[in-house]
Amino acid sequence: LRQAWIYRQMDRPELALDTYYSVLTAASQQKVDNLTRFSRIVLVARSQIANTYYEDADPLELKDYISANDLYERLLKSNQEELNTNLLELKLLRSLFKADEISRIKLRKLKLKRSSLQKMTSKKTEKSEDIANPFTNDTELKQIQADIKKLNEEREKYWKKMKEHATEFIQRTAESGAIVSHHHTGEVRYYQIMANSALGNHQHVQQGMEVLLENESTPNDQRQAWAATRVRVVIDIANRLFSRGKELQEDPIERKLTVTVPAPDGGQRKLSVWRQCLEAAVVYY
Repeated sequence: LRQAWIYRQMDRPELALDTYYSVLTAASQQKVDNLTRFSRIVLVARSQIANTYYEDADPLELKDYISANDLYERLLKSNQEELNTNLLELKLLRSLFKADEISRIKLRKLKLKRSSLQKMTSKKTEKSEDIANPFTNDTELKQIQADIKKLNEEREKYWKKMKEHATEFIQRTAESGAIVSHHHTGEVRYYQIMANSALGNHQHVQQGMEVLLENESTPNDQRQAWAATRVRVVIDIANRLFSRGKELQEDPIERKLTVTVPAPDGGQRKLSVWRQCLEAAVVYY
């Protein structure tokens, strides 16, 4: 364990991971009476493996955050009393949020590439040489579309997990009376609001915003601690809604997406998703 820690200080996460896994193998082979000691060593090694994937991840690579998410979830499901559940869940939420951010960037790049290829394909002229290889373009477009679909599905999973774990964190800390930093509870509410926003749960977003912005029942010291979080939430929600609305508006396929919303006369009406996003962004700005 100490050797692995040294490797991490040397900025060699790959050696640290190899060493942590060696700890797991060695601990499982020990023939000693003190099983409690070795089970603790295994627990420390497992948590440090998750931390290494998350804390030493390439900020632009997705795979390490995916590994960290999986490992943190497994640790939480193990229900070990010696684990700091609040801290683990907070790290999981941060890792899920980072994975979603990277996925969003990758998705944007894919959509730009798809748009570029579609324009190239549509510019057909009488000269066949103007199109390098239309079949190659078609194949590439299908692959890009498949990648976009996969990323969208993965992002939805991140949002659902963020919502689930943020809600669990808030409920557990409220019921147990655990001493948790107000900054952490504010941060977790931020993740909960962002997840609900992405999932289209606008009523839950509004409720979460009210807690952070207007709820007079919130203790004064907690409201002060949440000052930065409140600003971050409002700006991020507005910016995301604006960016999402513009992306949908500019995409010929997604522009057609609609959602059913309450009408002024009490009934319901269909509204373009891009328009709903932009109108909501105006409200938060």
